[in-house]
Amino acid sequence: MSRALRSVAVGLLIACAQAGVPGSSGVGQFVSAGPVAGDSELRVRWRYGFRFSVDPSSVSEVKLSCGAIDGSAFVVEGADIHVDASRTAYWEGPERLLTEDSVPWLFDPETTSEICQAVVSRAELPDAVERMGVTFTSAVKSGMLIDLRLATEFDRK
Repeated sequence: MSRALRSVAVGLLIACAQAGVPGSSGVGQFVSAGPVAGDSELRVRWRYGFRFSVDPSSVSEVKLSCGAIDGSAFVVEGADIHVDASRTAYWEGPERLLTEDSVPWLFDPETTSEICQAVVSRAELPDAVERMGVTFTSAVKSGMLIDLRLATEFDRK
């Protein structure tokens, strides 16, 4: 049940995070970026969706980050780069408490805008960088907090 609510949160993100940043390297593109409910009560983690344009088996590492947003930076190594039939991978970072101290930007009533970045490493090729802008308005953040709290409510039942 909580996976469905996590999908709702990701859906909100897709709606607000579609503003692409010019200068694609051609290795792929972001399909989503933002917080989702963690696996335990009142926790949150950053989640990226990325669709590859190149053969995913040629990728040795992907370094992900989203500006200054705490918890959004992590590395996915080759063995953990799993893709579906459409060459899309979804990766989740470490869990953080869903508190104002742990994720202050989510509780801030001001709009938060950042540039998410994926640095894709392949053997004997220069690293390729893909970027996507994300913007979270006060209304989007409020909706996300409600969805994240609801997801943890369902997990407890």
